[in-house]
Amino acid sequence: MAATVLQEADLQYAFENISNFRDVACSVSESLRQRNPTGDGLGIPILPRLLFRSARPDRASEVDLEQITKRIGIKTIVDLRSDLECHNNEECACSDSRMSSSVGSLATWSTDVSPMAPVQHQKRLNINLIGPRFRYGFVFGSAGWITRSKICYYQLRGMRREVLETVGREVFQDIGLPGFYSGLLRYSGKEITRAIKPFSYRENYPILVHCSHGKDRTGIIVALLLSLLGVDDELIIDDYTKTREGMRSQIEEMKRDMQGTGMPEEFIDAPPEAMRMTIQFMREQYKTPARYLRSIGISKRRQARIIQNLTTLNHTA
Repeated sequence: MAATVLQEADLQYAFENISNFRDVACSVSESLRQRNPTGDGLGIPILPRLLFRSARPDRASEVDLEQITKRIGIKTIVDLRSDLECHNNEECACSDSRMSSSVGSLATWSTDVSPMAPVQHQKRLNINLIGPRFRYGFVFGSAGWITRSKICYYQLRGMRREVLETVGREVFQDIGLPGFYSGLLRYSGKEITRAIKPFSYRENYPILVHCSHGKDRTGIIVALLLSLLGVDDELIIDDYTKTREGMRSQIEEMKRDMQGTGMPEEFIDAPPEAMRMTIQFMREQYKTPARYLRSIGISKRRQARIIQNLTTLNHTA
């Protein structure tokens, strides 16, 4: 597998209204240089300009859109948010004709890929990574009987915000970020498969993956891809923790987003131990990322195509 070395000035992007944006290859290469200042044996098995991650791009300015669509040339956007998140965001892309004039509402459970203005052939894949099996199998299964009774009562009365607050306060307070991430691996396999599959098609690149803040759900998808490529665990953890800096200017907004959810403040942070424990869980349960991906329906052949695409596909800006 070819190794890529990126220079310090490579692939730096500055946006007006998009937070936590980075080229994953550049991010990993930067961490590798920091860990090995002499440069001996430097190289990462992923090419630049192929895999990008960010917080929600809904508020992109005209300058931001110009950079995304022309300088970077994003062809596919994988949006991992739920319908409720999109409804709660007044500036959601589903109401922004610049970003989604032909994609329709993001506030759906659909996984259809639709063409997206203003760039011909650009696609958007909408997946709620917090799928029904996670919600009812993991979250409901992790709750005590009193909490379950509350959730059922609120659900029957259509009180969605009360459901979220109860789950945040009485379930996620106990399981923490590592429990949340391991729960995604265990119970959101179907949704993770849908998010990973686009990487097996050459015509989809470059690809941008995002959720609301580009931290949790985005972090899981990126970590799985990097693990599949054989990137060192500590470099994967470094990329995850860069969200601390990437979202620094949005901390107050993140706190506002969490108001009324009952979620612990830990969920605002991106502590390295959370991703380290998640990777450890995956290795203890499935031995390798390849075996995990096979267990959720991503075949060896598809994995091989993903590896080939991320390591040998040339993209010209």
